[in-house]
Order: sequence, then C-alpha cells, then structure tokens
Amino acid sequence: MFLLVFALHTACQPATCADRAEPLDRDLCLQDEVLSLPSTDVDGVVTRVTAMTDAIVRGAAVNGWVERHRGRLPPSASRVCDLLASTEVAPCRRHVEAAHLNP
Repeated sequence: MFLLVFALHTACQPATCADRAEPLDRDLCLQDEVLSLPSTDVDGVVTRVTAMTDAIVRGAAVNGWVERHRGRLPPSASRVCDLLASTEVAPCRRHVEAAHLNP
C-alpha cells in the first residue's frame, strides 16, 4: 500500500522546477537547486536566481549558497550578490570577497 501511495505521489510531481504551477513552489524548487550547485557554477546560480520571483526566497538562496561555499568561491561569484535587494548587496559582497576573514 505504501509503495502505491508513494508511486502516485511521485507521478504527480512535476519533472522540473519550471513545470511547477505555483510561483512560490517553483522558487523553492529553484532554491533547492541553487543550494546543491558547486562553488564553481556561478552561471547556474545566476540563471536559477534570476528566474525566481520571490525576493525572500531569492535572498535565502543566494545567501545560503554563499555561506555553504565560503572560502571556496571564485571572484566572479560576486555577480550573484547583484541579484539581491539593494540593502543586501554589500553584505553579500563582503562574504564573497573577504571570505578568508570570516571564521
């Protein structure tokens, strides 16, 4: 019985984030993808974050990705900070550009 319910639930899930009907659901899916990307995939982060509509989810995705890869980010990673609300850009850039100063 459990397998049947699991199979039906899995079959109903959209294959990609873009297939999700609800904007918040799509943004949360994209956030999960961003957080799973390696520190070298700045373009992948930019692509996914740009597709997000919710500013709070966008900020959580960018800040989570920066925090997860602190100390291992390439200089080009500061581009993702530019996708945040204006008040969040400077703190994000500090974390990216001065990661060696953070514990």
